[in-house]
Amino acid sequence: ALWANLIRYYENAYGLALEKAGKREALFKNQRLVKTIIEAFIEPPVPNKPIWRNIFIEFKIPEKFRPLEVLSKNLWWTWNSEASDIFASLDPDKWESSGYNPIALLGSLPLERWQELENDPGFIKNQELVYQKFQAYMDSGLEKKGPGVAYFSMEYGIHNSLKLFSGGLGILAGDYLKEASDANLDIIGIGLLYRYGYFEQSVNLKGEQIETYRKQHFTKLPLHPVYDRNNERLNIGISFPGRTVWAQAWRIDVGKAPLYLLDTDIARNSDEDRGITFHLYGGDEEMRIKQEILIGVGGIMLIESLDLSPTLYHCNEGHAAFSMLERARNFVQKKNLTFLEATELVKSSTVFTTHTPVPAGHDFFSEELVRTYLSAYHSFFNVSWERFLQVGKKISRDNEGKFCMSFFAARLSQEINGVSKLHQEASNKIFSHLWEGLTEEELNIDYVTNGIHYNTWISKKWQKLFNKLVKNSYINNEYKERDWSKIRGIPNKTISEIKAHDKASLICALQNRFKNRSSDPYEAKMSKTLRGFSTGDFIMVFARRFASYKRAYLLFEDLARLAKIVNDPKRPVRIVICGKAHPRDQEGKDILKKVVNASMQPEFLGKVVFIRNYDMELGKSLVQGADLWINTPERLREASGTSGMKGALNGVINLSVLDGWWAEAYQENAGWALSETKTYDDESDQNGADAETIYNLLEQKVIPEFFDRDENGIANDWIERIKNSLIAIAPRFSTARMLSEYQNKFYGPLNVRHQMLSAQNYSNAKKLAKWKKQLRKGWDNIYVVDMKIFDTNSPPMELGEKLGAEVTLDIGNLSQHDISVELVIAKIIDDQVHIKSINELQIVSKRNKRASYKTMVTASFSGSYKYGFRISPKNELLVYRRDMPLVKWI
Repeated sequence: ALWANLIRYYENAYGLALEKAGKREALFKNQRLVKTIIEAFIEPPVPNKPIWRNIFIEFKIPEKFRPLEVLSKNLWWTWNSEASDIFASLDPDKWESSGYNPIALLGSLPLERWQELENDPGFIKNQELVYQKFQAYMDSGLEKKGPGVAYFSMEYGIHNSLKLFSGGLGILAGDYLKEASDANLDIIGIGLLYRYGYFEQSVNLKGEQIETYRKQHFTKLPLHPVYDRNNERLNIGISFPGRTVWAQAWRIDVGKAPLYLLDTDIARNSDEDRGITFHLYGGDEEMRIKQEILIGVGGIMLIESLDLSPTLYHCNEGHAAFSMLERARNFVQKKNLTFLEATELVKSSTVFTTHTPVPAGHDFFSEELVRTYLSAYHSFFNVSWERFLQVGKKISRDNEGKFCMSFFAARLSQEINGVSKLHQEASNKIFSHLWEGLTEEELNIDYVTNGIHYNTWISKKWQKLFNKLVKNSYINNEYKERDWSKIRGIPNKTISEIKAHDKASLICALQNRFKNRSSDPYEAKMSKTLRGFSTGDFIMVFARRFASYKRAYLLFEDLARLAKIVNDPKRPVRIVICGKAHPRDQEGKDILKKVVNASMQPEFLGKVVFIRNYDMELGKSLVQGADLWINTPERLREASGTSGMKGALNGVINLSVLDGWWAEAYQENAGWALSETKTYDDESDQNGADAETIYNLLEQKVIPEFFDRDENGIANDWIERIKNSLIAIAPRFSTARMLSEYQNKFYGPLNVRHQMLSAQNYSNAKKLAKWKKQLRKGWDNIYVVDMKIFDTNSPPMELGEKLGAEVTLDIGNLSQHDISVELVIAKIIDDQVHIKSINELQIVSKRNKRASYKTMVTASFSGSYKYGFRISPKNELLVYRRDMPLVKWI
């Protein structure tokens, strides 16, 4: 073809020359051009640039090492040290550079390395032993325990290589699934697969945070494509305004617990819709509602498409509350139930865990946005738009008219829980507006304090010691005081050696974070400061999200005082600080900048270091190698906190405000605490007071105790404090205990109730919905006809005296058994009602529409109290008062 084109060109050129024979210049020009082209074919010139061709060599692991491939695709290896060690032994440098990602590691090994391993009998034997343990572990899960639970979470922190998390909420969800696997519970996870995940953080010399988003390569992740009944890739279609958004499904095996993820980055979607699963917590309010519809509505559609049939549904935060909406729609459209009947069934099978201790932390959406994306639902339910929207509205002046995901979730969940005892109290205050007329004590919002998955976070040295010393209690994640008390007998020298080893590992990990980064001025500076760290130093760590209420700057309130603390040559102190500020949180970024700039002042160089890009791998090194873990949130702003629990498991001592988990864990001889109560109303004054307390503790107690050594260099008092922490604190905060509480408090009772409401074609659900409808209709027609109550003014009542009361009501068309009349006696302190006793009046007569109720109680306590009478609904099918929040005080 090339020669044919050349000949045609020559003929055209020659013909043109003959035609214009008088123009010899043109003839010669064309001849020279043709000659040059012909010579190029006959004697091609030597090229001066490479000419590349494409080639693709498919990676295929040698058959002998198939067990490694199987292990790499199940995240069991992330909490089994023998499995992770076998991957590390393949090539330690590549293991580190791969981000500890076994799939990426296996694909990077050259043929020569595989040939070496084939001739290594020790490696082959070790591989087989680990693989046998994995198979035995998986085989033990053939018979699942407990009711089936679908666990919804916006983020999952399982391993660093999976960019599915931003912080504590995700880490908790990851630990939850790992524990569900270990305990062989019938639990599945539902979430989203993010193409870019959360951002990577760097810092410049001005202390400014720089965010970078790196694309995840799904082929290097332990993702299993999900197929439908026809063995085709499963795609879920979700109705969005004017279009259908499609999401493909993936599965990640977390041991025996499957995690299903949805991903919209597929060709059949528009560019805009492909971006829905690009970033975790990215975009504006509209992007958030898209993501929350995807995980909630899409998650339920995914469960149905897979023919899965969980009995219970657990929402980890309110992000997935739309799952309740889709489940209600299914009951209405597929089971021919009414909206009220459907919501009774949804409530009876739903647990809602809230992690946010302040109202501002909950998701609110404008009515316009909700109408744009969810307007079809009220038609499905045959209810008015106002009635539908009211389910998610807040009864207060704040966020007036906005739709709140947390309130929506609370109204459609039978069980609601906070994540610590104090957080339960904070949640009561936040949600009390939903059920006016009831006191906070009557909302029945419970709590389950968070826990940690031991084998994920414990160092190898401590794990080995616990397996030997308190084997059964440790393996079963139980708190048996007689077992854990054996720690008291461990020689102090042994604990000192373990801590020195883990601290050395931490220092090495910190130094590796800056390896080969000399081109970055800030990183080069930090790398230099880390060279002075040693195992004899006292290492304090503050590693938190840079939200303003976390008060990362508190240590820097008095720079001169802090400089004196860290520059004592006889007592070398090092402070490590980590944490990210949300890209849209300018206040958090400003605090981070303030902290970073302080760390670069001459008096702090080499003593205080900010480590960028706080992640799981760094977090693990910190909780294992630190000496002191510092947490200084504003009071009642820390929902739970789990990093301190991880430290306690590794012999790290906590110094924290008595908030979240530490309010339950603190013991005087096992750590240090800042008071739970505020001293000052002014925030600045309180910060100053708290900083003063921290400085005093460090100067007078903490640092002197750490450096008080005997003749063998052992800090005996400090190690006794570690022992106290290991015995009394560490064993109480495991995910085993956490899941056991969820099972006993919520999953078990919910399962019984849901089966009861579902039996006989949902007869009890229909009965309860009908009763509620009738009661609401007649509620406003109830009024008081007569009240005969005791006079409490004069003379004063005496202890043991009988108090009588009678109330007559006109109850209209309602039954007298539908109404409860109560005498409530309470203390009111700072406008907070604390109920002392509730005494229900008994029905004494019913005539026509009038019903009389009477009581006689004994004054069994003395003091000044308030009392009042109220009427409320009564039905044996009601679990809590908030299930039918109609209250009249009379």
